[in-house]
Order: sequence, then C-alpha cells, then structure tokens
Amino acid sequence: MMKRDEQGYEALVELVARTGPGERLLPWLARRLRIAPTRRVTGRELLRLVLDGDPLSMQSRTHTRRRRCALALPRGRAVARAVALVAMRAPGPRGDAPAAASPDATDAEVWLDRCARDAVVQLAREQRDEERRGLPWTRSPDRGFYSLVARRLGLEADQGRVACVALNRLPLEVRRAFVSIELEGTTFRRFVAEGFGPPRRVRERMRAARRALFEALETDRARRARSARKR
Repeated sequence: MMKRDEQGYEALVELVARTGPGERLLPWLARRLRIAPTRRVTGRELLRLVLDGDPLSMQSRTHTRRRRCALALPRGRAVARAVALVAMRAPGPRGDAPAAASPDATDAEVWLDRCARDAVVQLAREQRDEERRGLPWTRSPDRGFYSLVARRLGLEADQGRVACVALNRLPLEVRRAFVSIELEGTTFRRFVAEGFGPPRRVRERMRAARRALFEALETDRARRARSARKR
C-alpha cells in the first residue's frame, strides 16, 4: 500500500516541464503518485514512488507495448526499464539534460506510454549491440532470457541471443506469429482466432521466420568457425 509522500512535488513539476506532458497534467500525476507540494526529491526517490504499488500502471503499459511490437525481450527487464525511465527523466543531482519533448505529448497517458515504448526500443537496441560487439551471452543481464529462448527452440544455450536478434529483425507480422506461438505458447488455433490472419497465411509466416532463424544460426556457426581457425 502506497503511503502519501510529502516529498517530490518540485521534482514532479520539473519532470513534467522537461519531458513533455505539460503543466496542466501535473495534478493528475501528483494524485497518482500521492505526493504533495513540498520539497524536491531525487530521481532515486521518485523511482521508489513509481515502483511502490505501480501507481502509474507501468507494468501493463510495458507488457502491452512489448506484445504490440512482438519483440523477443524479457518481460521483467522491460518493465524495470520503463519504470526507471519515468524516474530518471526527472532532474538528477548532476543536472542531466532534459529529454526531448514530443509535440504529440498532449496528456500524461501518452507520455507514460512513451516511456514504455522507449524501454522496449532501448532493450532491443542493446540486444543487437551485445551481439555486434561479441559480448559473451553469459555476461549479459538478459542471459536467463536467452537461455529460456534456446530451450524453447531446441537450440544450444549460446544460440539464444542470436535467435532473438534474428527474430527481432523480421517484419512485424512474421515476428508476431513466431514469437506468439513458439515463444509465448499461444496455440495456433487461438492465434488465428484472435484475428492475425487465415491459417494458410500464418503458416507461411511461421515458415518465413524459421528460414530466417536457420540462416542466422548458420551464419553465426560459420563466423565462430572462422574465429576458431584464426586462434
């Protein structure tokens, strides 16, 4: 149960002014976070307020965005990143530069949804960067998720991230079919019933995803073989 916090209104004022929702929405955010017009709090304290009881519904926002994008990303990390973005975009002790405001940020809901969107986009980009830089998958904060993906697809553990990167590069409709059915456990019948295409089209998308995945894994094996020969 969230307790009313007598700190934070100034931080919220600056957060609203610097990241987009507009001052007229400040009372809405203040009510949701249960903070009063007293002294400023740090980004860390604001993070605690956003986490405590999820008053801004960041979990459901992030899950909705992640499913809409159909990306192979860990749920928990996506939510944690979205929550952190809400808090981190408040002024910190170092006087961080303001985040760019978007002209379509007409209400707080839009702004919060943008934080969820940015969290998903950031994690997908970091995933690609890990693979590009050759970071060992065991050193990734998402290693547990990669291991889970590998098990579900019948791959070696060190192929999980390769699979995620390959899947996340696919067209949305192809990606959505494969991620929903193969990774999230949605049955083929239910996926079709939810309106994502006739059975024939869904099967075509699944085949396209498997071809792309096979090609990505073969490319990765060839790259590793070349690296091994150079040693």
